[in-house]
Amino acid sequence: MVTLEGICLVDDNAPKSNQWPEYLAKYAEPYRRWGMDADDTAQEFWIACRISPERVRAW
Repeated sequence: MVTLEGICLVDDNAPKSNQWPEYLAKYAEPYRRWGMDADDTAQEFWIACRISPERVRAW
């Protein structure tokens, strides 16, 4: 098991997922299976977070 602790900041300048070709390529098949649309998903799940790890624990 691994836990991460850190600072999380919202990145207002990050592109939405439907504007990121690598993300679209990775999730094209899951979107089809889940009956989801990339544009609708980008509108609903629009917050991009950047996490700066400060502590990692593994055991």
